[in-house]
Amino acid sequence: MAFNYDFILKNGRIYNPSQNEDRIGDLYVRGGKIVEKNVCLEDTAINIIDCTGKYILPGFIEEHSHFLYDGNNNSTNTDLICPPSGVTTAVDAGTSGFANFPLFNNVMKLRSITNFKAYLNVTPFGILDVPGILAEDVDPKTFCERDIIRVFEKYSDTLVGLKVRIDRTTCHAYGLEPVKETIRIAEKIKACGYHCMVSVHAANVPDDIEIEDIAELLRPGDVFCHVFSPVRSSVFDKNGIIKEKIRHAQERGVYMDCCNGRVHWSFENYRRAVSQNFLPDLISSDVTRLSMFSNPAFSILNPMNALLQVGMNEKDIFKAVTFTAAKALGILEEAGTLDVGKPANIAIVDVVNVEHDMRDWYGGVEHCERMILPLLTMRNGEIVFRQYFFREGNFCIPQ
Repeated sequence: MAFNYDFILKNGRIYNPSQNEDRIGDLYVRGGKIVEKNVCLEDTAINIIDCTGKYILPGFIEEHSHFLYDGNNNSTNTDLICPPSGVTTAVDAGTSGFANFPLFNNVMKLRSITNFKAYLNVTPFGILDVPGILAEDVDPKTFCERDIIRVFEKYSDTLVGLKVRIDRTTCHAYGLEPVKETIRIAEKIKACGYHCMVSVHAANVPDDIEIEDIAELLRPGDVFCHVFSPVRSSVFDKNGIIKEKIRHAQERGVYMDCCNGRVHWSFENYRRAVSQNFLPDLISSDVTRLSMFSNPAFSILNPMNALLQVGMNEKDIFKAVTFTAAKALGILEEAGTLDVGKPANIAIVDVVNVEHDMRDWYGGVEHCERMILPLLTMRNGEIVFRQYFFREGNFCIPQ
């Protein structure tokens, strides 16, 4: 028997933020791409999946995590953590620098089912994470502009920007100079015709740095990471109000990213921010090998569900992990959309009624009654994850 499509996803709630599309209908997949229904053909497919009552979404984008699995003790494996969480594109948050990125990139391209992108750390070897013993030194004198640009040019199909980590373990007495130098190099890369964001880890900052001073330096399109961190200088003033300079940075186009990790967020800060309509533009997990599938980090599902509990609208959450992330990263041709002709990178999810307590690192507890649950993940038109119980529909093996 011949089939006209590889997949027909039937009767789902198709939410495609790139087109402001929110409708009940069918989605067709053939040859790894999303295709239009051909009115001259019957709706026959190798796999017809009943998605009644479920969301059909672009595959999620994990914009900030760490994936140098065999080269860094604190990095996880993309294919262990991403497909089960609805993620089809994983972005490494600057775990490697110009000295070790070429090997990292080659290994990832060979072994990963998950689409792989990365920030390049401005330090030569990237993040050195031996807690209490060793962290990278962000001395601007070590930012080798020539080598950074050379690596960026060679791997521009993977690299999306530069990463610098500003905290007490890395920054020492350099003040804001590492951020300024990173932006200067990014401008040179941009002048060569490449998409180059700057992603700044801004948490647990030194005493001589105020968080809003970092935000003021960032350009439209850059990323302020760990925006809801409760440690040291915060985006909130002494009265719990979002600082004016932080809000202004978001208004002029700086992306605010929650990148939860274990310690970079709290329910108290989430509630404060959402109540003031200060929402993250990007939602990511900052998951590592130490925290994957473990609360309060787990996977990208943790920040998504934590934000759902404190009142962020589910469609805004889905937009942040799909279209907004793809637009920010400059990868809309391959991710973040359900447009016809684009790769079939798809997440089918449900928002289920469930009784569950979520906890943060600081003792905060939220009782949940609704949670986002991935049911199926499709990468380039192939199923890479499916919940065992999500088997509705007709499954046929072509003869």
